[in-house]
Amino acid sequence: EGGRLERVTQPEQVADYLAHAHEISKQSWQSELLGLRVRNDDRELEMLTRLATEGALRSYILRKDSVPVSFCFGTQHNGVFMYEEVAYDRRWAECSPGQVLVTQMLDDLLAHDMPRVFDFGFGDAEYKRQFGNQVTQSGPLWLLRPGLKSTLIVGYINGRRRLIQGVRGLRSEEHTSELQSHL
Repeated sequence: EGGRLERVTQPEQVADYLAHAHEISKQSWQSELLGLRVRNDDRELEMLTRLATEGALRSYILRKDSVPVSFCFGTQHNGVFMYEEVAYDRRWAECSPGQVLVTQMLDDLLAHDMPRVFDFGFGDAEYKRQFGNQVTQSGPLWLLRPGLKSTLIVGYINGRRRLIQGVRGLRSEEHTSELQSHL
């Protein structure tokens, strides 16, 4: 069996989805560098169950030979699909599970309840440029009082942003090199 995509939209799917996404997250480069992304705790279970109950959850698990290898946490509401969190198990990196996941997700999004907009969310990555057709500038708005504390906070935020972008750039270069070596 090749890669098989499972769409997760129903409340009864949430517990299994979180269990699989948690295990994948533990094996992802994001978890190693940025911390565990999916905790599979009561708070996440409640939040995702509520989203599913409201009809706004649209997440995915990609399986390779029945083994969960990649996930996307997404939401869809009012015709906008939000690509919130994604990761793959590095032990399956040679199979390009991230690219397979996005490709199969796009097929599913086109075939079932097609959104008007697919929002890849914050940040820049090669796959976003590859699959996207429009770039917009957005981000959080911080309202801070003038002073040393605010200057330190802004410095921390900017430093963290540069670190994350640098790590993603390095990972993207490593992934591209790996793919080219297999071709």
